[in-house]
Amino acid sequence: MESIIEIKLKETINFPVPTILVSKDEIKNLVIENPFKKIKIHKDLILYISFLKEESKIKLTLPYFSKDKNFQILSVQNKTVFSTLDLSISKTPKGMEELEKLFGKNITTRNKDTILKLFDLN
Repeated sequence: MESIIEIKLKETINFPVPTILVSKDEIKNLVIENPFKKIKIHKDLILYISFLKEESKIKLTLPYFSKDKNFQILSVQNKTVFSTLDLSISKTPKGMEELEKLFGKNITTRNKDTILKLFDLN
């Protein structure tokens, strides 16, 4: 299914778009597990869930921090990465650049709240 969608997108918009399909059950299991449970939430903290096209082959020491310490990877499970971006440390949201540097461009990232709303799991 991913390949079919990628082909149609390329035909329609004239450039390749990586497509990653995740089932509602997979999302539900991620939410139930809640890798963010030990994180102190505050207004400037964004919780991200990223989906990889293929399982990651890199080994990170977790938690992983960006050089400026505003971006943190908490967990990498199969084809899913859980991370935070703390805008109180730096107003520059460089987390997506860090994710692409580590995992490549075949990745899509969403705010945890967006995932919850999308799948009506609140």
